[in-house]
Amino acid sequence: MATVTSTNCSVCESQYIVKTAVKWCFKCDEAFCPDCLKYHSNVKLTKGHAVIDVSNLKELPEFVLKINQHCEDHGALFQNYCLSHERPCCRKCINLTHKNCVDMPPLDDVIKDARKSTAVEDIQERLQNLKECYKGLLHDGKIYCTNIGCPSVQCYNGDRTLVWDFKDQALIGRRGIAVDKSGIVYVGNQGGGNVIIASPDGSKYKAIKINSIPSQGYATSIKEGLVCIYVVMTDQPFSLLQDMADATSTNCTVCEAQSDIKAAVKWCSECEETFCFDCLKYHSNAKSTKGHAVIDVSDQKELPDFVLKIKQHCGEHGALFQNYCLSHARPCCRKCINSTHKNCIDMPPLDEVIKYVSKSAAVEDIQKRLRNLKEYYERLC
Repeated sequence: MATVTSTNCSVCESQYIVKTAVKWCFKCDEAFCPDCLKYHSNVKLTKGHAVIDVSNLKELPEFVLKINQHCEDHGALFQNYCLSHERPCCRKCINLTHKNCVDMPPLDDVIKDARKSTAVEDIQERLQNLKECYKGLLHDGKIYCTNIGCPSVQCYNGDRTLVWDFKDQALIGRRGIAVDKSGIVYVGNQGGGNVIIASPDGSKYKAIKINSIPSQGYATSIKEGLVCIYVVMTDQPFSLLQDMADATSTNCTVCEAQSDIKAAVKWCSECEETFCFDCLKYHSNAKSTKGHAVIDVSDQKELPDFVLKIKQHCGEHGALFQNYCLSHARPCCRKCINSTHKNCIDMPPLDEVIKYVSKSAAVEDIQKRLRNLKEYYERLC
């Protein structure tokens, strides 16, 4: 439930630091300062969350602010919607109150369907047309834009007087525009994986072919001097430099998503990401991740290969595993619940299953044997 009595960053407040919040996330039920917002926007678990300005939050009607994103009985985030009871449910409700319910689609799918009304679609279409017709960028007192009506890039002064107008057929199908600190203009091209690079005065240009970029269409952006290409279909970054983000990297994956390189100190198996000291502070204090267990990066590298290959996300839907189907003996995400496991009954939360397994007699026996081996080895040494 959104509370607007304070405009301070809730993540910083949990560390006894006072910073002014600029954005609010309904899913996380938290306010973020600019620094914490960078983390929230780049970590895998929350980068897809929509946020709004804190000032806009205060103007929302009271009934909207009272909408709760978390289950009052279990404190977990709502993830599915029960069509039989007409109410949202969390991963624990699924195995209790809604154990015998069949139609339980993911909550985000239900919301998407609600948004597909004629009125909403009409508004979205008009906004999209406006966005496509005039893409602009303000840089160093000048406005750089592309016009969908012709293959060109224009540069205007702040008073809207035209500085230069660059036209070329290579700009047909452009998707996005960016300008670096030197005033060099980069224009993404929808077809063929090209980036058009124009000089600051618009008099010269060249096209760069990037084979690793899909041709569905993309937009450009500048991050700390590094040109990045974003694929519209997936919103995943493709860097002009070699992408170094992977599970075995010793760099902070959250910083790398912002084209910054910092040494990682901890690894979280639930997030499947590595964290530097700064990002670890956010991870340890944000509501969505503060309960996650982390280990040293050095220890992560020593884990067996089969452990590192264990996935926390569903390969079919990309969502986080949250429940465990006892009938099929496999984990499932919020979307699996309404598809492959639609008629399954026993589906306890995955974290509870793991706790139960860790306390089983077999695991205790293995742990006891390992302790005995360790003691025997120490005596030999």
